Amino acid sequence: MSQKPIVHVEYDGAGYEPRYQVLREQILRKVPESTVTGAQGRSSSFEVTLNNKEIFSKLKVGQFPNSDK
Repeated sequence: MSQKPIVHVEYDGAGYEPRYQVLREQILRKVPESTVTGAQGRSSSFEVTLNNKEIFSKLKVGQFPNSDK
């Protein structure tokens, strides 16, 4: 049996929550069975994990993910 996708987003609470909400909606539209959570975190962060594995880091790449990533 496949593991249900669990996505977690750590985001800077100073204005990044709307970006998290958009990403959450996009993920749930494409993969409705997934669980998507978010929490305020470090300054300038927008860190995305899938099943506890980092798949995107704004802190590392210096930009936000786009819908192609």
